[in-house]
Amino acid sequence: ARIQGFERAHCDALLYGAPAERRLFEAYNKSLNILPLHELPYYRLAWARDLNVQTLDQIEGADDQRRHDHGRADHAHRQIAA
Repeated sequence: ARIQGFERAHCDALLYGAPAERRLFEAYNKSLNILPLHELPYYRLAWARDLNVQTLDQIEGADDQRRHDHGRADHAHRQIAA
């Protein structure tokens, strides 16, 4: 509270009050931020995009691992058959 006249109760009401009275939300992006609630849709889009990228990375990583494992299994099978 580096702002003269800051009242924590007022901020808490805007963050955590009744849903109809809320005007702020907390977002964590390398630091805690208190942002206007009307900006939330923009953050939701970014969060969904980040989640989709992470999911695709996980799928691609699993595909790479399956290809690697499959190649090792084929090699072992050929050695046993020979």
